[in-house]
Amino acid sequence: MYSLREIAEMEEDRQARGVAEIGTASQPIAGGWMTFGGIGSWANQACGLGMRGPVTSEELERLVDFYVSRGVEPRIEVCPFADASLIEGLARRGFRLLEFENVLARRLPPGEDLRARHPHGWPAELQLIQVDPDDEPLVRTFVEVSTRGFRPAGEPLSEVLTEMSIRMVRHPRCDSFLARYDGQDVGGGAMESGEQVAGLFGTSVDVAYRRRGIQTALMLLRLERARQRGCGLAVIHSKPGIPTERNALRLGFFLAYTKVLLGLPAVAWFLPMLLLLLLASSRSPAGELEPERRPNVILVMADDLGWGDVGFNGNRRIRTPHLDQMAASSLKFTRFYAAAPVCSPTRGSALTGRHPYRYGVTFANAGYLKPREVTLAEILRAEGYATGMFGKWHLGSLTTQVRDANRGGPGSEAIYAPPRMHGFDECFCTESKVPTFDPLRVPRRFDHGGSRAQGWDALAEGDEWDSYGTRYWNQNGEEIGEPLRGDDSRIIMDRALPFIVRSVEAGKPFLAVIWFHAPHLPVVAGPEHRAHYASENVLHRNYFGCVTALDEQVGRLRRTLRELRVADNTLVWFASDNGPEGNARAPGSAGSFRGRKRSLYEGGVRVPALLEWPARIREPRATDVPAVTSDYLPTVLDVLGVPHPRPDVPLDGLSLLPLIEGQQFVRPAPIGFRSGNMQALSDNRYKLVLPGGNQPAELYDLLADPAESRDLAGERPEIVGQMRGWLAAWVRSCDASAGGADYAGQDEP
Repeated sequence: MYSLREIAEMEEDRQARGVAEIGTASQPIAGGWMTFGGIGSWANQACGLGMRGPVTSEELERLVDFYVSRGVEPRIEVCPFADASLIEGLARRGFRLLEFENVLARRLPPGEDLRARHPHGWPAELQLIQVDPDDEPLVRTFVEVSTRGFRPAGEPLSEVLTEMSIRMVRHPRCDSFLARYDGQDVGGGAMESGEQVAGLFGTSVDVAYRRRGIQTALMLLRLERARQRGCGLAVIHSKPGIPTERNALRLGFFLAYTKVLLGLPAVAWFLPMLLLLLLASSRSPAGELEPERRPNVILVMADDLGWGDVGFNGNRRIRTPHLDQMAASSLKFTRFYAAAPVCSPTRGSALTGRHPYRYGVTFANAGYLKPREVTLAEILRAEGYATGMFGKWHLGSLTTQVRDANRGGPGSEAIYAPPRMHGFDECFCTESKVPTFDPLRVPRRFDHGGSRAQGWDALAEGDEWDSYGTRYWNQNGEEIGEPLRGDDSRIIMDRALPFIVRSVEAGKPFLAVIWFHAPHLPVVAGPEHRAHYASENVLHRNYFGCVTALDEQVGRLRRTLRELRVADNTLVWFASDNGPEGNARAPGSAGSFRGRKRSLYEGGVRVPALLEWPARIREPRATDVPAVTSDYLPTVLDVLGVPHPRPDVPLDGLSLLPLIEGQQFVRPAPIGFRSGNMQALSDNRYKLVLPGGNQPAELYDLLADPAESRDLAGERPEIVGQMRGWLAAWVRSCDASAGGADYAGQDEP
């Protein structure tokens, strides 16, 4: 098991030596190499400097002279583990940031069936040919085909690039593979092996042949070859967010480190301090606002918490003092909706701003968040934010190696979609539900009441237990196992708060997604929280207790933000993913609303919700303007003044910033819902419900009848007709999105 520093040391050395060995001129310097391959060559840059100690001013002067004397811009790749003297010296000389590059790594365990990792099955029409370096025609064919993706369409390959590429193919530690599909040469990729690590590079597939699994197959074949050469580790260098990175992450690669390419233009116009800031942020594009002026964002979500389960909505039985205090300084939404009446779809809406039927997560444990979906985490990470996800993910499997939770394990490659594939740098999460106390354990016997499905009193010392079957994972795809003891909401917050502290100390704004498991069944509360409800039966006392435990962690979060002096400039959103589980006898409360979880009546989708942001919300107030979890993304982007990177993709949410700022605000478009056979449409006053099957449409006036007790469809047919027309158009739009219309022209994930 290598540390990230060890991976960086091995890879920087391999890359520096490999490029130096094929360049036309190269010299060792400061523990690395500087290489020249000719005017216009991709090899014209230094690499590996500063990994073994300080870099002197004389060495940097020599580096500048090496390139300037050859008529090219001095360029250098800088690893985050390089000695600080390198960064300081480059800053003083006016080097500027050119681009970021992610270095992804993957271990190569013996015996792993790598080809079986292909999520769509090995393409039958595909032939991968290892290039014989002595076969001149094949070498030139490979060079021509494999470089098409790195130059404009129709542009011929320059003589310099041709010669550099041929030297690369003929390097003794290099293996190159030509992709031939249905008889056509359509792509290629290469790799270079060091003593312990292999670097995969140069992967390109013709545009007309993308979305056929060819790039993935090229990656897997090279992993096989790397293992044959005795390498225990493979790496890929990729620009952030491109298909290469997404494909690698799906195949088990993890983000090892991010480095930067710096250049020295003819006039060094970047101030040294700005360069240092860019390096520290590792992702901040030039020209953005300083981090301290950009608000932090926290999305807190409870699981199956009913509208009536909190004190600020009138519950007098369950103790939620911290949420009640938060409500007393927040914007409280009295008509806030989960985008769906079940878990997974709502979670995706919170990250994408889109209805779940657009991206294929139509129910719990159905579908997965596709790599081509643009998430809030991806957008904010590109803006220099630290991004972390903690708790219940439920948007795809988290492992393809071992049996896990509802869907994870061997055979789940097609739905493998961990948070790191969707913009999160750090995570501590599960695929799905866990017990809300001692989350990895379930009693072997239920001698004291309760059941595996619904919950139990927390295990006492000496009680026998079995593994529950759901695992926690980190951002590197590593399992976090025992001991994870005690309240699960505390365990989650124990990981979220250090991430927040580190971000603040580093001067970086942050996005923290904190999705609790409580109070989803099975509910388990520790003795301290259960004691408040000792007179209740086993299900009720544990449900109530785990809600109080969750509330306690919300208080801990708010206290930490105040202690860090960032509370004023942090948006803290709180909501539930859907209505409460069970029937009217169950402990969860939908208040006075009709329906519960899995229903599109109000009790299934209207949830408790708050937004605390002291910098903009100076006085507490309540609003009955309809809002939905899909509004998170467009609201945050509006706050930051950041455009969506795909303005052509339809969003279902809208910005609530005018409402937050206290302006008169009427929702300009209704909110559409779909789940199973039900459909619904809710505007500022009326709600249309299509129950499914042969049942007639229903219409309710939510302002006069929030309990949906009086159907007005027969009295107001004109409103029914108008709303049915709007709903039908919206359904067609969602179906078009689900059919791939929003991804036209994009590469296959």
